[in-house]
Amino acid sequence: MNDKYHRLLPLDPAFAEAAEDFVLLETGSFGPDETHSYLFRDPSEVLNTSDYAEVPELLQRVDEMSRDHYLAGFCSYELGYFFEEKLHYTGPMKDPLIWFGVYDRALVFDHRAGTFSAPHERIFMEQGQGENTLPEYAVQGPRLDISQE
Repeated sequence: MNDKYHRLLPLDPAFAEAAEDFVLLETGSFGPDETHSYLFRDPSEVLNTSDYAEVPELLQRVDEMSRDHYLAGFCSYELGYFFEEKLHYTGPMKDPLIWFGVYDRALVFDHRAGTFSAPHERIFMEQGQGENTLPEYAVQGPRLDISQE
């Protein structure tokens, strides 16, 4: 097996500075089941809390919204204290415990084909632009060969 996988180029600085609330989930583990990266932007709603008292209700809302929408975001390490009885803490935190954007669609990059799922404005740098241009990756058997071809 000698499949080539295209890497996403770095985000265009103009897009990154102008965009609000976007999430990029980029795969770095290429293989038969890992061939896509996802860009979510312009959430219809943001589900977040910094207060442990709001966690049960928010998790229920996350579950409900995930049935009909894409959700992308994070749960903080400190959220684990909510689930561990010996460490249970109920006060508010400075940073979010949970943050998920609710999205109606995703821009999907197929690393095998090197194409996006839909036309889009300039989000990523163009090939050869900037210092961080990345090579294609070639997968040979179970190993990842990071040589330029």
